[in-house]
Amino acid sequence: MAVNQYVGSWTHEKSEGLDEFLKAMGVGSIKRKMATTVNPSFRVELDGNKIVIHQKLLMKAKRTVFEFDVERTDQNPLDGKDVQVTETMDGEHWNTKCSNGVTMARSIVDGKLIVKQTFEGVTFQRTFVKAK
Repeated sequence: MAVNQYVGSWTHEKSEGLDEFLKAMGVGSIKRKMATTVNPSFRVELDGNKIVIHQKLLMKAKRTVFEFDVERTDQNPLDGKDVQVTETMDGEHWNTKCSNGVTMARSIVDGKLIVKQTFEGVTFQRTFVKAK
């Protein structure tokens, strides 16, 4: 199963274009400044046919459980509003489509996890390294 390459713990290495992306989403300057200083980490696990993601961001922890190709409701971390989310696997690529117009494309390149998020033509990229 292609998702196996994503299983494990990942730590943030760098971000590119985050401020521009957040501006496009209408996020104010104070929240943008805070977001650019955060170094997120997360762990991906498999539980049967479900994916479990444990995220650590600032002082918050979040656990998300989902199945590929099944729409679910999640909360947008920027404004707290509910958003419909569908996760899919396309070969080796893990994609996410949200009802607010945000898309995410994840891939493993040279052992690093590359996450590209796009909103209205503006893309930012985060690079994660697998924890030992």
